[in-house]
Amino acid sequence: DGYEGDQSHKHARNMPLLKRAIAVDPHRVYLRFHLGMTLMELGRTDEACSQLRAGMEMATRDGASERARVEGSSCAQLLSAMFLANGQAAAALEMARQGRALYQGNLALCWGEGRCLLDLGQPAEAIEAVEPLLSLDPEQVFDPKIAYQKSLFRSDSLGVIGSAWFALGEPERAAFFFDEAANHAAAPREYVAKAALARSRARRSVHN
Repeated sequence: DGYEGDQSHKHARNMPLLKRAIAVDPHRVYLRFHLGMTLMELGRTDEACSQLRAGMEMATRDGASERARVEGSSCAQLLSAMFLANGQAAAALEMARQGRALYQGNLALCWGEGRCLLDLGQPAEAIEAVEPLLSLDPEQVFDPKIAYQKSLFRSDSLGVIGSAWFALGEPERAAFFFDEAANHAAAPREYVAKAALARSRARRSVHN
């Protein structure tokens, strides 16, 4: 229950603890990641960006450990999501690619690339980026370095591919992927609506 509802009081509590930890160990990337995430949750985006970029810079230094590079890719993942939410798809894509350069195994960044490419009007490339995630069994995916939401390998990826096929003028194919996304999603309403829209577009295309 402690992770439900408004978490601002916890973030406010964690922030001074994290800052003290950074003062003791300023080169630990995970602390920058955690502080950046905390600042993001508190709406302090400029400060969050500063901490996350610092974490990425540490991870790219010569001699950086594998752990630091993995944590740097997580910093990039948060930055990419932040830019994408602000409508800065090009910047988000660059962050996702920098994160993958740090740790190729960060599967969430494959989805991030696909989502950015979709917003940038490159739907075929979006499908290419995201499709490999569907070949993975969510129950079997395990990486001791990074935790994933199971939805990444089903509804999230299916939804991006559905939108990409819609953008490519293939509404029937889009409807199939939206249906599949709805079947796997905890909250399917969005995908059900998109499937209905795609089928409506397909019917109009036939009549025309």
